[in-house]
Amino acid sequence: MIRVFVLALIFLFVSCKETLENKMNRIEKLGEKGKYAEAIRMLDEIIASNPKYMRAYTYKASYLFMIPSRKGKATEVLNEAININPNCGGCYYTRGLFSHGPQAIADLDKAIEMNKKDFEGYYSRAQEKRLCDDIDGAIMDFNKAMELNPEIIKTRGVFSERAGCWIELAQYDSAIIDISKALRVNPSDADAYFMRSMYYLKSQKDFIKAKQDFIESKAKGLDTMNVRIGEQIFGQ
Repeated sequence: MIRVFVLALIFLFVSCKETLENKMNRIEKLGEKGKYAEAIRMLDEIIASNPKYMRAYTYKASYLFMIPSRKGKATEVLNEAININPNCGGCYYTRGLFSHGPQAIADLDKAIEMNKKDFEGYYSRAQEKRLCDDIDGAIMDFNKAMELNPEIIKTRGVFSERAGCWIELAQYDSAIIDISKALRVNPSDADAYFMRSMYYLKSQKDFIKAKQDFIESKAKGLDTMNVRIGEQIFGQ
């Protein structure tokens, strides 16, 4: 009899967990369709019944952030979650994405401290450090993100972003190496060809290579403003 009772409790627990996962799946689909208000309503129901379920808070904050009139509430939701669970790395990470400067870096520091293998934390912190003129720190974080997840080079412009860092350090040859790597990943990237064109001019004073890359960038669909810039340098 006791064994049957225990099995019943286990079944009930698993069923509840599956129900929660099913709800979160439905919420994700609502978010993908842009139905943020409906998704938030469902998340509020989950939080009311399970206030320690941190995933619900991060989702709610993300959807609030997508609604211009409610954007300011996103950080408040994450603050509430962190007050409940100060060890919620995902909460610090998400809050870091919603802010800028030292506050964003501080939140991303906390997220990385809690999960040192999360490449997203390093990648986001690299971007923020670059904006804060910590170029060396940005390069280190870009390197770490790629070390933790080499596949990131296929889904993010990591090489192009790191090339931008090298440029700010006036290390043009390193920038050309990274842009060339970016083009091996995505040979149709018009912006990357244009960037390398400019880097050739700055680093090697190689007008021929620079013009070839500019011509290629135009063929790949370079935006009008950069086309005008290039034509002023290289002619029609």
